[in-house]
Amino acid sequence: MKHFYILQIAIKNLFNHKFQTLSIILPLSFIIAIVSALSFFFDAVEKDALMAANSFPDILVQQQVGGRTESLFFDKYEDVLDKIKGIKSFFPRVWGYINYTDKNNNSKAFVVMGLDPNLLNKGNTIEITIEQGRTLKNGDTHRGIMGKALARALNCNIGDTAQITTSDMRRKVPIEVIGIFDASVQIYTADLLLVDLKTAKEILCFYSENESSDIPVYLTNPLMANNIAQQISAEIDGARPLTKSIMLNLTKQSFGQKSGFFYLIWIVFLANLILIAWSLMSQISFNLQKEIGILKAIGWDTGDIMKLKTMETFFIGAFSVMSGIIIGISYMFINAPGLKKLIIGWADIYPDFPIPLYIEKTTVLLIVVLGILPLLIGTIIPIWKIGIIDPDEAIRK
Repeated sequence: MKHFYILQIAIKNLFNHKFQTLSIILPLSFIIAIVSALSFFFDAVEKDALMAANSFPDILVQQQVGGRTESLFFDKYEDVLDKIKGIKSFFPRVWGYINYTDKNNNSKAFVVMGLDPNLLNKGNTIEITIEQGRTLKNGDTHRGIMGKALARALNCNIGDTAQITTSDMRRKVPIEVIGIFDASVQIYTADLLLVDLKTAKEILCFYSENESSDIPVYLTNPLMANNIAQQISAEIDGARPLTKSIMLNLTKQSFGQKSGFFYLIWIVFLANLILIAWSLMSQISFNLQKEIGILKAIGWDTGDIMKLKTMETFFIGAFSVMSGIIIGISYMFINAPGLKKLIIGWADIYPDFPIPLYIEKTTVLLIVVLGILPLLIGTIIPIWKIGIIDPDEAIRK
């Protein structure tokens, strides 16, 4: 009953001191809104990237010339890969970027990838998820599957024909849209056009009949990836085999670097929390000292006073954190206008797609702790210092 009475007084005090309460809630909510929006965004981007990375082949074989990755001739690799024990399947793949101009006359780019249709949806080779339409089949020349963002950018639906300009800008290749990728891992499929090998080479122009970009390799035992990668490297001059674990690490590093700005925001966030907490400490004014002195004079002990002020600070911090998180999530739901170009700059180059949103429990917990704890620390110490002063001295001071 005593604690409930203290709680009522704490809430009443917050309403009686509206200006002081709002002067803390508003800036803190604003800071937490920015931090929570960026936190949830980068969590989602990394989650999408790692989900897609799990579908990487066991080994991806590339060709390097003078330290640069270049296209390779499949027949040069085919005989060698056929002889290595532990390789279950491998196939040529071609891919490249194609430029186009969007409806706002901005120059954009998307990815064209070519595969043998027989390889799709065979479990241990390659899997794709189609939300609308169907996957590629044998004979599907000049037919393709588009990512959602690309289909929207080109204003295409199932059954429509898109005119894709070749990489040399000399002609257009008609592509009938037979499928739309699922958006569950949109970071890799949003701007993708998947076609058969022949159509991809026709669009990309510079690939000869037996030439490809790289060779995905699948193994009977993925644990042997390092040993088989060493064999490939030893058998073929200039071969650069990347194991799945290496590609996963590269993905993590890539998105860790992209989120460097985000960590700077976290530092600014912490600095602002310290400043707000320091501001609270400096606001232990005459009126507050008098209030504490009166409370002690009418029988309140130091412990009860500290409980009262701790509750007030906790409510301020909790309300600020809750408001900031809600505002941050809402801002991301409306596609982060004004901030989107800053946090996903590649949208200026590739087709625009909705910002992914993923709410990680540990991230929420971290925001809650860092949003409330500094405030509590900033008030408990000065309140305790005043609370141990004699009531008469506190009132007269």
